[in-house]
Amino acid sequence: MEITLTNRGKRTVELGPAQVTSAQLKVGLDTSVLAPGESAVLSVTAEAQEPGRLSGYVIIPTDHPGVAQIRLPVFGKIGE
Repeated sequence: MEITLTNRGKRTVELGPAQVTSAQLKVGLDTSVLAPGESAVLSVTAEAQEPGRLSGYVIIPTDHPGVAQIRLPVFGKIGE
């Protein structure tokens, strides 16, 4: 899945490396600096070894004084 992150503020925001809390999730972020009005695409991929439910968080650190990190919950079910 892809998630678009948009900087709607008035200052440039730097994003740190995206991290996940589950070994079943892999992430990629196409940029690390967002000027006002710019967007970044976060790709999240499930790499489960067997069918079942998965859950975790994608965590992206920022240099924004009011938002130290972006924390996105991810839930899913892997079919057979």
